[in-house]
Amino acid sequence: LCEDLDEGVTIEGFTLQNGRTEDVQMDSGGGILCSNAPMILRNCRIQFNTGSYGNGVAIYSSEVLMEDCWIRENHGAGGGGGITMSHSAPIIRRCVIDSNSTWDGGGIWISGNSTPQIHDCLFLNNYADFWGGAVGVQGDDSRPFFSQCTFYGNAADWDGGIFWVCTDSQVDVENSILAFSLDGGGIHLYEDNANPMVNLVCCDIFANVGGDFTGEMPDVVGLDGNISEHPLF
Repeated sequence: LCEDLDEGVTIEGFTLQNGRTEDVQMDSGGGILCSNAPMILRNCRIQFNTGSYGNGVAIYSSEVLMEDCWIRENHGAGGGGGITMSHSAPIIRRCVIDSNSTWDGGGIWISGNSTPQIHDCLFLNNYADFWGGAVGVQGDDSRPFFSQCTFYGNAADWDGGIFWVCTDSQVDVENSILAFSLDGGGIHLYEDNANPMVNLVCCDIFANVGGDFTGEMPDVVGLDGNISEHPLF
């Protein structure tokens, strides 16, 4: 727990596992809860934790740098199997978000005017009972940016095997592979009179079960350098 700190906390080279939350900020952060505090998380494994929001890592109103971490097999209910965030702008680089599950946002749940920058990450085999197998984005002008990421084998029972986006949110994805979701389609744009957007540039969107583009998301293959070709893995 990192809460209400002026000076930063660095956690490096640790394995944080088998954590469980009860009655802490809506049952948040089975592995790590960072609230109103700067934090560096580097070369860590965060695994086998449970909670309701951010079963692995919960980030609230905080500046966080996360590098070279493996967020895997965190499970629970609520939003964000691997990571949840609200009112935050974390930088996440070279991380593996692997085999996490929850109700919404199996890999990551983004809300509350959050603006994460997520670079060179692998989203693998994450699952949501409802929306957003890899990533769910909801509300309050959240604007995540993804670059050089690979999404493979993610699934949602309802919509958005890779991305589910709604309510005043804008998601920008560049130079990434979005392929082989197992259920729920690829990118689902939920139009709710608040004009959410997903912008893809130089991405490969391929063979997502249920369709590459669902809801109000238009087909952007052939536009802005986007293709639909087998990624050969």
